[in-house]
Amino acid sequence: MRRFGATVLAVWLLGLGVRAAEVARPQVWVFAGLAGEAERSERYLATVKRLQEALRQRFGVADADLRILFERGVQPFPACDEGALLRELDAVKQASASGRPLWLIFVGQGATGKDEARFHLPGQDVTARQIGERLAGAAADSALVVLFTSAASGAFLEALAGPNRLLVAAAAPGIEDNETEFPHLLAEVLAQPREADTDGDGRLAVAELVRAVSTRAEAWYRERGLVNTERAVIDGNGDGRVDPTPGADDDRYARTAGLSYQR
Repeated sequence: MRRFGATVLAVWLLGLGVRAAEVARPQVWVFAGLAGEAERSERYLATVKRLQEALRQRFGVADADLRILFERGVQPFPACDEGALLRELDAVKQASASGRPLWLIFVGQGATGKDEARFHLPGQDVTARQIGERLAGAAADSALVVLFTSAASGAFLEALAGPNRLLVAAAAPGIEDNETEFPHLLAEVLAQPREADTDGDGRLAVAELVRAVSTRAEAWYRERGLVNTERAVIDGNGDGRVDPTPGADDDRYARTAGLSYQR
């Protein structure tokens, strides 16, 4: 078993008799970049607030362990510009020596250009390469779970690859350059984790989380008579690639990593 599976399994499984709940408490960062016009910005702000509430109330993430940046800044959230985001990634790198699980959730708009994928921010965008380089020095002591929920998110996987990492993209590489529903549906699932906890163990595994969001996405497109162009993918072993067949390493590791929720 690779180190990711062993570390996360030891941290997340219940009943280990080593104060697992305290050891497993994660640190979470939410980076909400540019959403677009005012109407979209309001929707993304509501989603970010719902994420914040769910992480606090349902998963017990302490305020000191939850860092949220939003667009140009809306009280109480500081702005999510290039400088602020890169500084927070430095904080993630420092926290990676703690042994605690670290979760990063990217919300907003992304795109692929002639050079590389970009995450849209007020002012200067950040590229997949910049994010990857900032996290390159992170220690493998902490499991790092990254959810990239924007359009073109599959194009970020290779740049973010690394040891002890589990990466989720709202769309497969090269598939989706349109706005995704993933972040909004993610907030819905986190607000009601018991509905997505298929094995009923009180822990929402990454595999369960992604499956629940994908099911809601299918329904969302079907109800509107649209073709579902979103296909969330998981890189469970941090190699920057998605296994072509279900049940391989990526899926297996995604079942061992997760968040324990308050019933």
